[in-house]
Amino acid sequence: RGLGYFLTWLQERTAPVFVFFTANNVDLLPPEFLRSGRLDGRFFVDLPSREERKEILAIHIRKRGRNPDDFDLDLLAERSEGYVGAELEQAVKDGLLEAFAQRVREPGRDLRTEDILAALQNIVPLRNTMSREIEALRERAKNGTFMLASRPEGGTGESVRVD
Repeated sequence: RGLGYFLTWLQERTAPVFVFFTANNVDLLPPEFLRSGRLDGRFFVDLPSREERKEILAIHIRKRGRNPDDFDLDLLAERSEGYVGAELEQAVKDGLLEAFAQRVREPGRDLRTEDILAALQNIVPLRNTMSREIEALRERAKNGTFMLASRPEGGTGESVRVD
């Protein structure tokens, strides 16, 4: 009953409300959600671009009390192609653990670009474990099922319209 009530509200709402939800597997969504007119838009959020990865890394470095200008963000972004935001955050966290462990040998040592690079090598990115699913979503975006939420790496930034 709850789903039916929510779907009716989505269809008939008059209040200026923005509803946002995510799904890791859109194929498991009930068809009632995807019917035309129920949702104002369906967006595909691709893997972060190089510039987006730089910004994500800077956010997580800054969040941990470090200055992003002290790191080679260009190199980190280059070496993290295909990584999602959560993986980039984990690389910063793991890099901090490594830097902390190295303080025993090198007092005063702090987080370095090399620590984050080493951490990236120990993370298996989703692009490897879910490559088929990611490609299928990209195809659906190209075919007009979804609008692109960000510009693809090296793309023009034009989004695809939803019917």
